[in-house]
Amino acid sequence: MTTKNNNSQAKKSSPICWLVSAIASVFIGSKLIMGMETAPTILISLSIFFILGWAFQKIFGANIPISDEAKEKENRQRIESINKKKKAVEEKKRQDDYNKHLKKLEISKKNKKKKAPKEKSSQDELNEYLTSIRINKPGYILKAQIEFERDYKSTENLSDFFGVDRSPLSCFGYVVGKTKGRTAEDRKIILEYALCAQIPDYFPKNYINDWGNPFTFKRFNKIVSHLTALADLRENRKNLEVAVMHWRTDAEWFSKRFHEKIRKFT
Repeated sequence: MTTKNNNSQAKKSSPICWLVSAIASVFIGSKLIMGMETAPTILISLSIFFILGWAFQKIFGANIPISDEAKEKENRQRIESINKKKKAVEEKKRQDDYNKHLKKLEISKKNKKKKAPKEKSSQDELNEYLTSIRINKPGYILKAQIEFERDYKSTENLSDFFGVDRSPLSCFGYVVGKTKGRTAEDRKIILEYALCAQIPDYFPKNYINDWGNPFTFKRFNKIVSHLTALADLRENRKNLEVAVMHWRTDAEWFSKRFHEKIRKFT
């Protein structure tokens, strides 16, 4: 396209160059004709015409394509600059859209984390279970604890106070038998509480250590062995058949009910 424009400009400039050379040659010829013959004067004028025309064409015609090339270059640079600005704007828009997308994803993840329930560890579940059992203990367990502690404080010879019949189970109100025994449901609640509760600190330390910590296999085994020992000691006693049956039935239920549960948390 640059070449076509240059050629067009060169064609437009040719008549002007030749017109100027014609005027110059006529002027010079008119001066020469005064002292020379007509024929040489015409030849000289024609020569001057062609030489000046050619010279003007070279001088002025050469400047035109240079000027057009500069303009073309300037236009090209301006177009490139505009294209670069457009690309920069488009790139910035794409980056902004990408950043907005990332921000939305981040907010969405945070909202999901907030909404999603926090997974409880085994220890958290155990602590909640133990707290629930201790706080929601029935009134008859609290009453039995108060009476047991009162008897302890009123006893003069404390060395004989604790034993098979004065155990943590009796402290929490566990009683079997036909006449004064608690219902099967109450006894189950008391045994579960005995598994989860802290043994009162007025019990001898060796006694507390022997029963172990709450909701451990040591505490579990101690409760089972204690119930079994009570049944074995009264096995052949008259009028204690119901009590023996209660001890053995409760020991069997307790073993089935809590063995797997303790193993799960320990």
